[in-house]
Amino acid sequence: NTTVYGNFEQNGVFNRNSTSFPNVKITFAGTTIISGATSLILHNVDILAGATLNGATGISGGSYDMYVTGNWNNLGTFVPGTGTVNVQYASPPGWTTQNITQGNSPFYNLKINKNIIVAPQNNIIVQNNFTILIGNWTAAAFNLNVGGDFNNAGTFTAGTGKVILDGTINQNITTGGSHLY
Repeated sequence: NTTVYGNFEQNGVFNRNSTSFPNVKITFAGTTIISGATSLILHNVDILAGATLNGATGISGGSYDMYVTGNWNNLGTFVPGTGTVNVQYASPPGWTTQNITQGNSPFYNLKINKNIIVAPQNNIIVQNNFTILIGNWTAAAFNLNVGGDFNNAGTFTAGTGKVILDGTINQNITTGGSHLY
């Protein structure tokens, strides 16, 4: 496990993906600005209560992408910038579900690109695009707010949660054959 209490600077690729140890996680405490990284691959992500994580691998909310192979648990604040949080890459053996607890902080773009069930644990807000390339988003009773386009090429299992399109310009919807509640 790795805990970051301040700024994190990495020149090159930071890969904290450990598929051999499913409980390995990176925990953010205090205020953390990630900079210098060209790619950030993390397994389980915990943002502690009172902590702030600025950016998806960019200074103060940059435009780079972050890749998460395990659970996302935000009890603090995540400042997304204009990057994409990607649920991607291999999970530990035996994993069939990744849980997403967004807390009170939105994602800018959220992309599912992994053949796994992704299960929100609360309402999810995506300021821009929500995309499922492969995999299954299982909404249960949770709402999904989308400010940009809704693109599904995988499976969207609606449950009783609503998809709320709240953008300020035209939004495209591609359901991929899945039904919305």
